[in-house]
Amino acid sequence: MGKIKLELGDYERAAELFDDAIKKKPNDARVWLEKGRALSRLGESREAMACFDKALELGLSKVKESRALSEKGWTLFRERKYEEASQFLDCSLEIDQGFAEAWCLKGTILIQDDIRRYKDALTCFDNTIEILKENPNSQWVELAREGKEIAEHKLMEQKNMAEGEKPDDAKKPQSKRFFKRLFG
Repeated sequence: MGKIKLELGDYERAAELFDDAIKKKPNDARVWLEKGRALSRLGESREAMACFDKALELGLSKVKESRALSEKGWTLFRERKYEEASQFLDCSLEIDQGFAEAWCLKGTILIQDDIRRYKDALTCFDNTIEILKENPNSQWVELAREGKEIAEHKLMEQKNMAEGEKPDDAKKPQSKRFFKRLFG
């Protein structure tokens, strides 16, 4: 029931349900992982990170371990701790190179104005699209395409500015829309 509430965006209720589940099964790493996801979405980063750590300590399958590390990256990203977030995503992707969401989030970090690694971001977005090629209507493919458009525009802006040209704002992609879709 907690997972359903989590997917529906009822994060407070999801966290409550995961608390109830933890009381019954305190050594279930998957429940700790899901509780961390709910808390992260509520902006309770410290508590979320503790849940992810507990899940990792209790032991997860490789896929879930990759997910927990990615969620830690997601949580840090929301706090604008991009370098730390990127490190957790790298660890996640070392475990599971086929984790499209982690690739998309990694690309999103790399297009931040603080980072500006647009070519690397393009690779991440391309990986997301390739992994999900059988599901081209996935929200992650759509986000990767939008992220790729932003990265390409930023690369063109850099090139134009290096050549002394002003950026063309008329062709600027809707990055606010991209981030709103990413964060809900």
